[in-house]
Amino acid sequence: MKMLDESSQIRDRKKLAARIKTLIDRYGVPEFLNKRDAFLFKMYQAFGHHFDFVAIPIIKKHLRMDTSKVILDEARHT
Repeated sequence: MKMLDESSQIRDRKKLAARIKTLIDRYGVPEFLNKRDAFLFKMYQAFGHHFDFVAIPIIKKHLRMDTSKVILDEARHT
């Protein structure tokens, strides 16, 4: 939840990359992720945060896809 919340609030890609790494360092890779996604988060934690121009758009896309059935987009419902 924290990652989703912050990914929608922090607009600066480098700041968001650092914050996501901090969250993973503090809380670990979420246990509910499948093996592939858990592996990708571990790779992000190790070195992917240095490639924010690639990693952040992918992370944001996946977070939006994974939560699209739970969180309503205000723009679509006004």
